[in-house]
Parts: sequence; structure tokens; C-alpha cells
Amino acid sequence: MGILKKVNHILNRKQKIGFIVNVFWALIAALFELVGVSALVSLVNVMLDATVIETNKYYRMFADIFNAHDLKSFMISFSAFLIIFYVVKNLLLMLRLKIQMDYTYTNKKLLALRLMKCYLDQDYLFHVEHAPTELQRNVEKDVGNFLVVISALITALVEIFTFACMIVYLAMTDIITTLILGGIFGVAFAVILKIYRKHQVQAGADSREAYKDMVKWINQSFGGIKELKVLNRENFFLHNFSDAYDKSNRAALKFSLLSHYPRYVTEMLMIGGLLTTIIVRMSMGVDAKTFATTLSAFAVAAMRILPAFNRISEQMSNILYSKASVIAVYEDFEQVEGLATVKSQSTGNKALVLNNELLVDNIDFKYPEGDKPIFKGASFSIKKNQSIALIGESGSGKTTMADIMLGLLRPDKGTVTVDGVDIFENEDAWHRSVGYIPQMIYLIDDTIRANIAFGSEDIDEDRIWSVLKDAQLDGFVKSLSKGLDTVVGDRGVKLSGGQRQRIGIARALYNRPAVLFLDEATSALDSETENAVMESINYLQGKTTLVIIAHRLSTIRNCDCIYEVGGGAVRLRDKKSVFEEESKKLKNVAESDS
Repeated sequence: MGILKKVNHILNRKQKIGFIVNVFWALIAALFELVGVSALVSLVNVMLDATVIETNKYYRMFADIFNAHDLKSFMISFSAFLIIFYVVKNLLLMLRLKIQMDYTYTNKKLLALRLMKCYLDQDYLFHVEHAPTELQRNVEKDVGNFLVVISALITALVEIFTFACMIVYLAMTDIITTLILGGIFGVAFAVILKIYRKHQVQAGADSREAYKDMVKWINQSFGGIKELKVLNRENFFLHNFSDAYDKSNRAALKFSLLSHYPRYVTEMLMIGGLLTTIIVRMSMGVDAKTFATTLSAFAVAAMRILPAFNRISEQMSNILYSKASVIAVYEDFEQVEGLATVKSQSTGNKALVLNNELLVDNIDFKYPEGDKPIFKGASFSIKKNQSIALIGESGSGKTTMADIMLGLLRPDKGTVTVDGVDIFENEDAWHRSVGYIPQMIYLIDDTIRANIAFGSEDIDEDRIWSVLKDAQLDGFVKSLSKGLDTVVGDRGVKLSGGQRQRIGIARALYNRPAVLFLDEATSALDSETENAVMESINYLQGKTTLVIIAHRLSTIRNCDCIYEVGGGAVRLRDKKSVFEEESKKLKNVAESDS
């Protein structure tokens, strides 16, 4: 079965040992269950025929130990023994359940962390191509479903063992009756598996897709709540969420029905089989009193066989329903193994410091889903502490080039080197040297302090206030009652656009980068605030290497060089001619308006 191979691949050695330990404990518990059932049958046998106390060696052994050779004393002693046995048995079952639950929830967290690390270690392009809702579903739902399969495998193995033991026990009692009942259950299980297999697998796949869509519409509804409220689009988002929920419900309903139907079918077959056996055996002229003892054994055993069979069927449904999740987790972990080799080459504690030149050499790049290449043989260089600007039309590739230089996008051809060292072979070291201020600042639902440090250990308060001053935000923070401990809300919803942008600038400056990338970093600011922030940025010129992407040329007047991005190339432009062209454009616009 392919799903078992995938489970084996996903689990590490320690987890496999834990699985075996759980199976062992479960089998011990099943043996206790089997002894408990057979002991009850023994009690019934003594009640029906007291002579077995002396004629059966096992009964006689018990009678000798407890000095209980008459029916009354034997029944009292044996009943007391069974009470103690069932107390011990159920305490053992409770212990086994705890061991299994510990194993399940511990490994659920470990697998979720492992999968989360897998996604965080993937390159930026992976995240461009995969929606966050898809990854969220995989970490939450797929990991949960994978552990459902693990629990189902343990339970199914135990129930199969119990079922087999009960069949053997019954065969020793009455082979003909056992063959009839065994045949009924065998045919029933084969038919159920054949009919339900395809439907359960499809229901599981549908449930995964529906869950992703539900999370997507929840995130999009609350993420765009301001525009949603202004445009009165509540019903649109609610309708799409409702459709996704309906799809999820249909899959869950299908799974539930297909999981529970076999219970009623097998109960009908079990009772029908027993009654049919009575008819057949009585027609064969079997002694009624003798057959009553056999029938009581089958009746008591049926109390354990029927639940065992139902649980086997139910666990098979769980395994089939969760198959799509197991496949998804397996495929993601396979990607990790390939990624680990690449990442191992880029580990280290030192930063890749720019001492002379950052060289972009003969770069070709095309997005996997793109129709045409963004760059073809693009080349240019930046000297240490030089400030350069990247200009160009929207969609020309300015941000893409910045992402390549940051080491987020790996080019199809060409290299990006720092003093001759390839940044893609030293990604971690390079990322310790750079700062990045995007157009849209991402803020976590935490304090201003946490958003500036952004995961850095040993937060330096003095440095935080220093970068807040550089970002022209220190006065605002000091005016807040909680200061740096002020929570900004989800994605900074409690702040203005300009305040969010300046926290992003402070964050980039906090790590004292040797190379600072600004991608439309002041576009959300008003002119006065932009000028104030640019004064701080300009203060860094000559001390820090700056790469500035901008539409408004006012932000790049002090840059040393201007490069124009477009047509798959990056061309050095004469600074004076760039501003003259911009001046003519503005003049023409003014004349046309008048």
C-alpha cells in the first residue's frame, strides 16, 4: 500500500520506535480484552454446567487455589477475581491511551514545526507561487490528518489482531459456526472497501481544497475590511465563504456517512449470521443444551467482534480520507531533503561584508509562469558606500532586480558577487549585511519594540530609540502612553500609513546594514514627512551603500548614479539628462492641463 511507504518515509527513527511501542502496548491491551471476554464465557459455562469445575483442568486449578469446589463459592471467588481483573485491565487501557495520546500530540507539533521550517527555508520564488492559505492548510489540517492516519494504523492493527484472536477462539469452540461468521465478515469487508475506497479518497481531497478556500475567504474578508465596508461588499465575501463551507460540509457529510454505514450493515449481518447458524445447526439435529453453551460463547464474543470489525472499517475510512494529506506532507518533506544540501553551504555566523564592489554580471531571469524574460544579459556594478537609483516604467523589473540582488530570486544565468564572492553560495552571510525597506511594510500584531527588532535577540533599547529618531518617529512613540510597548494591531492597523512606513525604515536600520535597499520606501508618506525621512537616508550617503528604487525623482537627487531598468537591460543614465527629461514631462503636463 503506497500510503504506508509514505508514512515510513515521513517518520524519523525515533518516531518509528514510538509507533512500534504504541503498537506493542495496544496488543497487550487487546490480549487483556480477549482474556476478559473469554473469562465471562467461562463464568457462563459454570452457571450452565457446574460439573465443569471438576472435569475441566483449568476450572479445577482455580478451585484448588481458592478452595472453591462447590458452585456457590466458585461463583463468588471467580466473580471477585473478574472484578479485580477488569479494574486492572481498564487501568492498563487508560495508561495505553495516555501513551498513544502523548505520542500523537507530541509528534503533531514536531511534524508541524518540521513542515513550517520546510516552508520558511524555501526560496522566495516558492512563496510567490504558493498562496499563504495553501501553506496554512498544509501545516494545520494536513499534519492533523497525518496523525489521524498514524492513530488509525495503530488502532486498525490492534483490532485486526483482536478480531483474529476471537476468530481462533471461536474456531476452537465450533469450527462450522466460525467459518460461516468469518465468511460473512470477510465478504462484507471486501465489498465495503471496494465500494467506499474511491469515494473516501475523493472526499478527503475535496475537504482539503474546501478548507483552503475557507481560510482564504476568512483572511481576505478581515484583511480588506476597510475597503469591504466602504464599498458594501460584505455579501460578496460572505457568499464566497458560504460556498467554500458548503463544499467542506459535503465532503465531511460524505465521509461521515461512509464511515458509519458499515456499522449498521455488519450488525445486521452478525445477528442474521447467528440466527442463520441456529437454524442450520438445529436443523442438523444438534443437542439444544450443548449448542446453548456454544451459542453463549458466540454471543459474548460477538460483543467484542462487532465493535472490532466496525473500528477496522472506520479506521480504514480515516486512512483513505486522509490519503491526500499524507501525500501532500510526503511531497513537501521530499523537497526539504533537496533543499538541505543547498542551505548547508550557506550557513555561518559572519556577514558577507562589502569592501569594494557589488557586481551584477550578465543576469538572465524569467519567472516560471512568465511569458517573456525580465532580464537578458543585465550587468552593472556598485562601489562601496555609493548610492544608486533604479528607475523605469512600472513592470520594467526594478523590484525584481532588487530581489535578485538581495538573494531572494536566483537568476537563470549570471552572477551577483560581493568582492568576487557569489551571494547565492553565501545567502545567510549576505543577508546579515543588508537591510530592506519595501513599499508595503509588514507589521506583526505585537509591540513597536518587537516590530523594530523583528525577532532579533538581546534587544538594544538605545539602538531602537536611535533608529526611531533616524526614521523621524521618536516623538510620536514618546507621546504614546505605553511607548515602545504599544501594540500596533494586525499588520499595523492601529497606525497611519506613514507611521507604518517609518517603523519599517527603523527596522531596516536597526541591524546597521552595510547595504540598504529602498523599494519605493517613502511612497506612502506625505511630502513633508518624506523630506524628513529622506534627510535621514541622505545622512547615510557615503557611509552606507544605498540602492533606491523610486518613481518620484525627488527622492534620488542625491544619488551618485542612476540606472534605468527596461527592455531586459539595466543602463547607466546621465543624471542631468534624467532630471531634464522629467522637467520637460512636468512642463508638458502643466501646459496640457491649462
